[in-house]
Amino acid sequence: MKTLFLCTLMAAFLFFTPNANFGQAPNLGSTSSFAFFTKAGSFNNDGITVIKGDIGSYSSSPVGFPPGIVNGNIYPVGDPALNSPFFDVSTAFSNFTTGGLPLATPLELNNGTGFIYPGTYSTTGAAALNGNFTLDAQGNPNAIFVININGALKVAAGSNITLLNGASLCNVYWQIDGAFALGAGAAFQGTVIASGAIALLEGASLMGRALTTAGAIELHNNFVTIPMTPLAPTVNLTQPTCALATGTITATAPGSPVYTVTGASPSVLAVSNETGVFAGLSAGVYNVTVNSATECVSPATSVTILEQPLTPSMPTVNLIQPTCVAVGSASITNYNADYSYTFSPSGPTTGAGGVITG
Repeated sequence: MKTLFLCTLMAAFLFFTPNANFGQAPNLGSTSSFAFFTKAGSFNNDGITVIKGDIGSYSSSPVGFPPGIVNGNIYPVGDPALNSPFFDVSTAFSNFTTGGLPLATPLELNNGTGFIYPGTYSTTGAAALNGNFTLDAQGNPNAIFVININGALKVAAGSNITLLNGASLCNVYWQIDGAFALGAGAAFQGTVIASGAIALLEGASLMGRALTTAGAIELHNNFVTIPMTPLAPTVNLTQPTCALATGTITATAPGSPVYTVTGASPSVLAVSNETGVFAGLSAGVYNVTVNSATECVSPATSVTILEQPLTPSMPTVNLIQPTCVAVGSASITNYNADYSYTFSPSGPTTGAGGVITG
């Protein structure tokens, strides 16, 4: 009955405020380069875990590398580089946006009320995930999701976090006031800041990072990568002409990213695609960004679509016909020196003041 009440309450709120975005990302400080960090606890790996990002424990040197592979720094205990993360991880944990909409548990029950939209959410206690949990950015690549678990979070084997409609794992944050356990083969996304132990069981993957203010870290043949920020895209413009009222943006970037354009048209939601071509754009300033499932949103490339140029009026021509002793000539009575005139068939030239000779 309690779970049903929570689902109903959240559904009603989302119905009346579907575009609410009141989540605020915590400042990660010096921990932003870490895939794993614990302020106090052992750090052990079993098997060929592959990690993209730095790892470290303030109280114990990481063990199990190799066979584990780290594309980043492995900081031993006592390394001065761990001093700032020691303080910053606690600061980040305390800087989370609190409260928010209630979440039922297990978390997959919330999908029954529609996808989770940008904002801040919280559970009343410990939580579990036994399936898929879907976050929908509604076309906004900058949408932020803040999820507060007021207790431990246990993710069952094979469970997944799914991101839809431009949602970026860089903007998904989990505050877990307790331990975080990721089941075998599960796929999790976002930045986790916990206050207890972190365990990734056999073959689980994490697209994001897992940090804790206190607790051991245990890994078992996992794949973990922290999100990266891509370069701003290269943009070519096709400006409006006399014959075409709108312009076209053509963006390019390495890999196969999702391109997003925001600006004058449309004015409400961003438009995204995988081709990088955006046609039918009216005059205005546009920002173009890229991101992918494993990357943050890039810095924007700002471009301007110009107003359609005015079509000049039809020239009015007065003729002097050829005679027995001379060729013909003409003059353009509404001549405009800002325009370039062409003639068919070719031959005559335009002189000063729009006089056509020869």
